[in-house]
Amino acid sequence: MKKLALIPLILLAGCTTIKSLMSWDVAPFDGGEYDRINHLRSTAVLEQSHCGDVAYMRGVSKEIYDQSIELTLYSSSIPHNSDTVKMIKDLDTITNGFYERYVKNSTVSTAYCQDKLTIIENTTAIIQAAVANKPR
Repeated sequence: MKKLALIPLILLAGCTTIKSLMSWDVAPFDGGEYDRINHLRSTAVLEQSHCGDVAYMRGVSKEIYDQSIELTLYSSSIPHNSDTVKMIKDLDTITNGFYERYVKNSTVSTAYCQDKLTIIENTTAIIQAAVANKPR
């Protein structure tokens, strides 16, 4: 009878071990990572109204690019976070292009600025949702 009582315990312990092994390849939710993504997304949203001011947006484009680099460095240091890091590297490409446009050109159209900030906003929203759905 005692042996029969041990069988469910062994099975439950086995399931827990299998579950923990399966989740090893996914980084858990990290509030610092989420905060950095949210900050970058908020900056993109809040600065859209200033797209007509090229000098101001030159500084903003640098700030957005710097935030993206900071996010990349932070996320890259989290073990088992390769899927998120891939998405963030794509974001780096977008933010670098935005920044380079302002560095290399004395005039940048308002439409370009607004479109690029919308792309950054949408990309960060996707990354933010992916990070928010990580196991806690």
